[in-house]
Amino acid sequence: SNQKAVGAVGGALSYLSGSHELDIERIGIRVSRRTRELEVALWTAPSGFPRAQVARVLGDAVKATSVVRVMTKGPSKARRVVGVERLSGTGSWSELIDGQKMQLSAPSFFQVNTKGAEKLVELVLSGLDVQPDDEAMDLYCGAGTFTLPLAKRAGFVSAVEAYGPAVRDLRRNLELAKLDNVDAVGGDAGREFPDTDADVIIVDPPRAGLAPDVIQQLSKQPARAIAYVSCDPATLARDLKRFVEIGSYKPVSVTPVDLFPQTFHVENVCLLERI
Repeated sequence: SNQKAVGAVGGALSYLSGSHELDIERIGIRVSRRTRELEVALWTAPSGFPRAQVARVLGDAVKATSVVRVMTKGPSKARRVVGVERLSGTGSWSELIDGQKMQLSAPSFFQVNTKGAEKLVELVLSGLDVQPDDEAMDLYCGAGTFTLPLAKRAGFVSAVEAYGPAVRDLRRNLELAKLDNVDAVGGDAGREFPDTDADVIIVDPPRAGLAPDVIQQLSKQPARAIAYVSCDPATLARDLKRFVEIGSYKPVSVTPVDLFPQTFHVENVCLLERI
């Protein structure tokens, strides 16, 4: 369980800190209840890390599928990942969603609540009413949470993701699923906006929401519907106002999904239709 893993990892690192300078910024632990796989990710500075000792002690303390070190640089509020090092195991963990196994590696993003993520997928796909001959677009697609189920139902998918490790995970997951109808592009959604006329569109941006230039480009699309998945109601409201002001799309439904029980955080799936 997560609780046992936290205790084991915490105890092991506490023991090791008595004889080594660890300089760990944070620890990420992911456990899949479906695949039973567990990954431990240690976020550290790039230098001065006793990798062999940490790998050995954690290996004795917890049965992890993967133990990795994520190296970061920069000021505390703007740290960036400069490298990922596998300490032991496979270097990734797997999860089952929509009946499909996905391989994921730190620091790629994946929702912490898999059942909730499946509800998001269900709401998005049913809201868009995806058809077999649809040309689809998936912006900020990550490792493929929406891309894979979308590709199973649509004719072709143009997927864009800015974060390199997530793009690599996406391409690996497409191979695992034997899906060859996806163009997976690495880069900023504004700069790498697909040169296609989409029938349906999914956007799942980070907390900052959509950049104005992305909204402008989306508004020029002929798509019959856009599914906007948001983790911040404030930026969602701001972006919906921009769509309405442009006069291209209007929101027709917003469905909250509680992926983070007993917190104020909430995911929303907003369906927009062409005016």
